[in-house]
Amino acid sequence: MECLKCGANILEDSAVFCPECGARLDGKTSCPTCGELIDDKYAFCVFCGAKVDENTTDKSCNLEQDGAFPPACDTTLAENNEASLSNENGKRWNSVFAWIRAGLGITLTLLSLVFVFMIGFQSVLAGDALAFVEMGMDSDPQTIKLFYYFGDAYKEISDLKEMLLFQSKLPIIGAYIHAIIGTVISAATIACVVGFAVLAIINFTKFAITKVENNSGKWAVRSVIAYLAGCAALYVLNFCTVNLDLIIPKTSNTGTYLQGVMAIGYDIVTIAGIVLCSVFLALYAIVNYIKLGKAWKSKKTVFNFVFGVLAAAFAIVACAVGQNAIVGTTIAITAGFPQNIQFAMSQLPFSSFLVSFIEPQISPFFDSQYVNQMNTSYAFALVQEIMALGVVACSLCAIAARIFETEGKTKGTLLLSILTAAFSIAQLIAGIVSQSIMHNLCRELLTGGSAAITTTLIVSNAIITLVFAGLQLITSIIHSKTAKIIKP
Repeated sequence: MECLKCGANILEDSAVFCPECGARLDGKTSCPTCGELIDDKYAFCVFCGAKVDENTTDKSCNLEQDGAFPPACDTTLAENNEASLSNENGKRWNSVFAWIRAGLGITLTLLSLVFVFMIGFQSVLAGDALAFVEMGMDSDPQTIKLFYYFGDAYKEISDLKEMLLFQSKLPIIGAYIHAIIGTVISAATIACVVGFAVLAIINFTKFAITKVENNSGKWAVRSVIAYLAGCAALYVLNFCTVNLDLIIPKTSNTGTYLQGVMAIGYDIVTIAGIVLCSVFLALYAIVNYIKLGKAWKSKKTVFNFVFGVLAAAFAIVACAVGQNAIVGTTIAITAGFPQNIQFAMSQLPFSSFLVSFIEPQISPFFDSQYVNQMNTSYAFALVQEIMALGVVACSLCAIAARIFETEGKTKGTLLLSILTAAFSIAQLIAGIVSQSIMHNLCRELLTGGSAAITTTLIVSNAIITLVFAGLQLITSIIHSKTAKIIKP
């Protein structure tokens, strides 16, 4: 074979470097930043994006007839060998990091595959169960698993219809809408996690056998993000806290004080899955940034890292708080024996409960105007629930983008930040409108417009979500505007 650089003839077929000038025989050169082999014609490295110094491979160097190097490219075999050794050391370290990333990727894949089929929620009761009985609520502990929305949810709705407790169809409609959303989310979670996991395993197998570029990590991260998104979305549907402070009258002057607390949240297995996946996801992100190596000497790399971490931190808080950012209410009955009832639960089941609570008080004279008001509340309730799901999905996608993004590409993350903030605003507004309509109606029907009942909206979590979604958006805008003017 013939050396592409100096033209020397090499007899060994398996030779990698030229014995005369030390150049690689395949026409490739090592990136001065990450050490990966690239075509010497490339202006930028395809692995790390760093600019390749044009002087690293002097294409004008050719041997003179007598075998001496021209003065303009005076270099020695020893210098070339030293550079080759340095490149080989860099390649060795890159290989180590590649295996570490592959190992973390396959671990993430297995975790998401195992825990996705164990997603579950359970209710915890404290205080007096009689308080819930007095309110007409079921105080029995409940357990909801991932496959609940594939069968049991619809069976419970069917049982509810047979009881014929309501004149209007609103509670049944709300229950069906809620169940269908849950079915879609559950099916999408399983499909995405399994699909991404299969792609991750295929790419890991290719990497282990042929040593091709490792792409298993990006699919593993997507698999875990799909799992976390499924957990968060189902939490939005099932989240519930109810606090009751009741005084049940014994006589006209005395009563029995009852207090009860009910909360529905993640079960212990789901919590373990979320924690493990989050820890290994963080480790993968750290390794992904460490692999930049010499690129950390660049101001631009540090700049992108700082803004990436800030935006990811804001997105994490927005997602964590956004899961229970459903607008709630406090109902205080101030006349007679004081009662204080605080609800914070997904809108559709809550609205269904209010309808069942209101109708017995006014039947059989259920005015059509009340039906119209409840229909309006239901419409905004559906919008609120979908917007809350949008907040969770966009913030998690933004976190995934920050894990992959090491070179400051800002368009995708800026769009996700805009969507997260927009969903947060819409979720808050829709929740306030829906709750206001339902609780004003409740007060009107039960008290005839008197001041015996007061209602207060619970919007703290929704406001916190909006604040951090806004901070994420501001950070992304600043990053996008300034990334181009920061010099390497």
